[in-house]
Amino acid sequence: MTATQVKPLPQEVEKPQDDLIAQVNNGQFNQQLPSVAAVNKEYMDDPIRFNDLFVCEVPVTAAPTDLKIIPINLLQTDTRQELTVQKDNGTSTTFKFWWYSNKTQSVTVSGTNCFTFGSFTNQVFALKLGWNLVTFTLNDDLKNSTFQVSAPTATRYTWTAANAAGAMLGQSNDPYFLMPWLHLDKYQNRR
Repeated sequence: MTATQVKPLPQEVEKPQDDLIAQVNNGQFNQQLPSVAAVNKEYMDDPIRFNDLFVCEVPVTAAPTDLKIIPINLLQTDTRQELTVQKDNGTSTTFKFWWYSNKTQSVTVSGTNCFTFGSFTNQVFALKLGWNLVTFTLNDDLKNSTFQVSAPTATRYTWTAANAAGAMLGQSNDPYFLMPWLHLDKYQNRR
């Protein structure tokens, strides 16, 4: 990595995120996520509705309408390179996302022909108030994709160029393949 700074993409929330900048030192960085109090004070003006995260052919409507998420699926360097955490094992690709939930809520959802996320059935999202680590596994056939929610850890992850992940998955022409909600009209102002 030649970048000297990284931060969550500005499209994730509309307010400037200069306080979320992490300095890169010898190719490593520590991205500090804001506390619940800080998020509620600074970043909850315009979160994503949980039901809008997936953008599916058969819409996901199982979650309560007041369940809101601030998703960090990508980081951006000071050289405007988009980064993701992903690992390819030959038959599937696993991504790591960090989602802030405005409340503790467990929902079970299914999606069919979703942007990026393929199809999934009866996936349980046991979200806690605050930050949640979401492990998303996308099977190469775009079917039976899975999500697993856990508490964030201090684990170090290897971040890679998001455009390389998109190309590998045949999504290289979709600039929002890891942020599918940006395809919806109501989020157009975040581009």
